[in-house]
Amino acid sequence: MGATSVTGVGPGSADGLNKGSEHMTLGVGNLIGPKVVVSGTATLVAGAAVVNYGTLSGDITDYVLFLFDATDGGASTVPSFSAFDTQGFTIAGDTTNVINWMVVKIGHE
Repeated sequence: MGATSVTGVGPGSADGLNKGSEHMTLGVGNLIGPKVVVSGTATLVAGAAVVNYGTLSGDITDYVLFLFDATDGGASTVPSFSAFDTQGFTIAGDTTNVINWMVVKIGHE
């Protein structure tokens, strides 16, 4: 059974002195491992699309690009990419398919 406070002070209360250290909170920036940094969808026009996003920090070798053809569930087509850099990339695939994409920062921190 946990301790609770009827008066709102002392052990079991939620006052600032009993919540634990302010440094105990883990924000997303402190997590170790891979992180999705940007994602979205792109509709191909004549089999191609250019995706631009804000500049990623660090070197492009710190990131991995994933593509998935959402139009047919990936059953028959595999989209490809070129010119992947810290500001964007180009997708090639079937005529007007919708491509889901995400850029993941690898977790070697």
